[in-house]
Amino acid sequence: MRIFTISLSIILLASACSTAASSFLSSGSTNNGSSAAQSASFFSSSVSGQVAAGKSSSASFSSMPGAIPTARAVAAAPPVSGLAFEDESPTSSAIQQSGAITCKVTVETTTSTWITDVYYRVSNTGSPDSSFSSWLQISTTTYDTFFSASKLRFAITFPTTSFAFLAGSNNYIQWKADNATTLSDTSSKYGIVIATNDAPTITITQPDPKTGIASTMPQIEAILSDTVGGVDPASMVVTIAHAGSTIYTKRSLTSPAIFTASTNKLAFAYDGPPLSDGTLYTLSINAADTFGVAATPKTETFTVKGGAIADLVPYPSPFDPARGPIKINYTLSKRSDVTINVYNMGRKLVKNVIDNQSRNAGTCEDAWNGTNYAGDTMANGVYFCEVIAKDSDGEHRKYTSFAIFGK
Repeated sequence: MRIFTISLSIILLASACSTAASSFLSSGSTNNGSSAAQSASFFSSSVSGQVAAGKSSSASFSSMPGAIPTARAVAAAPPVSGLAFEDESPTSSAIQQSGAITCKVTVETTTSTWITDVYYRVSNTGSPDSSFSSWLQISTTTYDTFFSASKLRFAITFPTTSFAFLAGSNNYIQWKADNATTLSDTSSKYGIVIATNDAPTITITQPDPKTGIASTMPQIEAILSDTVGGVDPASMVVTIAHAGSTIYTKRSLTSPAIFTASTNKLAFAYDGPPLSDGTLYTLSINAADTFGVAATPKTETFTVKGGAIADLVPYPSPFDPARGPIKINYTLSKRSDVTINVYNMGRKLVKNVIDNQSRNAGTCEDAWNGTNYAGDTMANGVYFCEVIAKDSDGEHRKYTSFAIFGK
């Protein structure tokens, strides 16, 4: 018998894990094949490849990236040299943007023989040692990548008409190959963990939900995120309603775009007719992910206050400097350069809190720790806060009072 000496290299395209198993990310369909998405991570069960009955012993398998097992066979079977997954690379764990999980495998045998048959079997019952399906054959004419007759890559996409992976960590896949000398070998059993895709999350940040105050031309801001697939900008809709009737609608696909995918931030200045001073409105934002899974619309109510500085509220008042600073909350109708001053009852300047600092439109907040220029804590009493905002329309001022009451 001709003696072949082979060197096997297992190629796993994935990020390195802290254990001997490799981890991969992908996305896939739900068990019933619907359009709802799933995310999947892949790992090796560390079950080594077994030799087919009646065949010579073959090279061992390893799930470690870059591992080179030693050939132990007089006549070597065709080893399954690696399991890779769609749209992944050794340097990233990218989530696959498709409606199904695609499992790829590279099969390699000695240079003097060639691959004749490739099989796979799957399980979704939670055990790597039992309850697998029968071996299912893949035609060698349907290879995904052709390297040579002795090295081919095959791809299988799930769910198929006869099998679907289930949510959770119950899923496994294993590969087997034959070469021209009828020798056979199998791969490790690779686990697949699937988590059902959730709808996008939406958090409104402007108008400020804490104060519920906005200007007549409010800044609209929100954070929209999705763990699988990402948020679909085309699905985003922003509405403002009054007394149950929609008075304003804005969609993401406008120019310029109102959503930045890299920061998950939706932001724009309201560009409709000025809202009415003293009136209560409802802001609603809705979106779906790239698989069509829609979020529950997020709503916030806010009251409009007119003026370039729409509102000015120091809190808490009275405040004790020993227990923390006082927060100076104010709402701007436009981006402005802001100065904040604190005066005592004699109208003497006690402290310049900020000086000519840029602030965006919407609700802003700065803080004062209750000390003067010398660093001394101010005495109990009533003080006045002045906010000066300089925008494209000129300079605007607003005043309010607050109290210090320390023990």
